[in-house]
Amino acid sequence: MPELKLCASTTISIALKPFNYNAHGHDVTIEACWCTSFERRVDLEVLAEKLEKVAEVFDRRPLWELLGLDNAMIEDLLLEISRRLSNVEGLRLCSISARWANNRGVFLSF
Repeated sequence: MPELKLCASTTISIALKPFNYNAHGHDVTIEACWCTSFERRVDLEVLAEKLEKVAEVFDRRPLWELLGLDNAMIEDLLLEISRRLSNVEGLRLCSISARWANNRGVFLSF
């Protein structure tokens, strides 16, 4: 039976200072995808709300302070969000990505 991929996204603003550069901000669109069997019915709105709730903790905040890493990067943000979304509605998080200016991005697949 085919696997179904359910994805939700939200946009947040974060402050970074990677590699000891000056602190600067980015608007980042986070997309999380959960995999499930085709037969299982899941309300996508519930997944979207969970992503928004987890992401809002990071919105308009310095990432290095939230994660306790001086050189925190977007990859670190994705790993932390993925930990918090790992078991939503009993589903497996199968990928998470971030996109920002000039269509740059990071994609993690599990």
